[in-house]
Amino acid sequence: MNAALNRQAFTLESIRLDTRRLRLAAPLATAVGNFEFREIALVQVTIRHRGRRQRGFGEASPLPGWTRETVPGIRVAVTRIECPLTLNGIDALDHGIPDLDDSPVLRFGIETALLDALTRLAGVSLGQALAGFRNTRRAASVAVQFTIGAEPAALCIPALQAAQAAGHSHAKLKVGVTDPESDLARIRSIMAACPDLTLRLDANGAWSIDQARCMLASLPSDRIEMIEQPVADDRLSRLLARHDGRGPLIAADESCADRKRIRTLLRSRTLGAIVVKPSVVGGLLPAGKLFETARRHGIEVVISNLMESAVGRRAIAHLATAWPELEGPHGLATGQWFSEDVAPQPDFIEAARLHPGSAPGIGFEPAWPNNA
Repeated sequence: MNAALNRQAFTLESIRLDTRRLRLAAPLATAVGNFEFREIALVQVTIRHRGRRQRGFGEASPLPGWTRETVPGIRVAVTRIECPLTLNGIDALDHGIPDLDDSPVLRFGIETALLDALTRLAGVSLGQALAGFRNTRRAASVAVQFTIGAEPAALCIPALQAAQAAGHSHAKLKVGVTDPESDLARIRSIMAACPDLTLRLDANGAWSIDQARCMLASLPSDRIEMIEQPVADDRLSRLLARHDGRGPLIAADESCADRKRIRTLLRSRTLGAIVVKPSVVGGLLPAGKLFETARRHGIEVVISNLMESAVGRRAIAHLATAWPELEGPHGLATGQWFSEDVAPQPDFIEAARLHPGSAPGIGFEPAWPNNA
């Protein structure tokens, strides 16, 4: 598949939605709430291209606390899309379905499903196609971080030590559930017990500006690489303006949801990184444009996901293989959080590297109920 196919016309014959509730292997504690289940919405499209018909799969799974969209709202939005619909390539998606601009999670799901269908027709993996769009060589695998919730240090340490033994060099800890002093004590205990592990913290906007500045000043940058979204989005500009650049990097996460807003933040001299969830920014291709902008400003990029099932997660992993210059490690090793998933096999992670495979499209078809 080459860049030209990205602009070739096809007909979107139908869109179907299947909502499911997947149980997590253990409750996940975050600053915006605790999760025991993940409600997902899978997207199936049928397209016709050059006389051939093909199904493709994507995911449009909003997450409470992260997105303004909801699963019921996604369901209603899908019913309003009139098919069949002729599109002059993926680039014409927003023109063909104008309302998608206000629904980034749904746009991600539909774009992914269309790309999945087109790459299945072309007989290439999604990662190979995305690399072809950029005229670069796809990587076979991507480095991933180990991610854990806001559990006490006594519970985190054995899991982190096991992750390090499995080859992980970086781990992300959820923080902000307790007070900063308790978080600081927990982080120090973990640093002492895991001296060779580089840590990343994710506060999900829980701290005040003063609390964030105190944490940044208290944590060593040689052990704590970055703090994701230390303050809420409406406070991040003020924190960056007051930050002296020392300590861990400040990373924007939830602030990436607004494309105009993140472009402004990228011009800040003290923003160190962005954590990009393609479903939050509206798709794999819009995420790639954001990567390009960040790199022009010297900002590090971590590719992550919105706790999606294997459908969304695998698609994002393919995107990461198309950007080998973004070394990560990326936030894509979250399949372990699920006790049940939609792929026939779990994600293949070896020596802290995720291998999405080279089968056509995203690499598998999720089971689909006949009445969905």
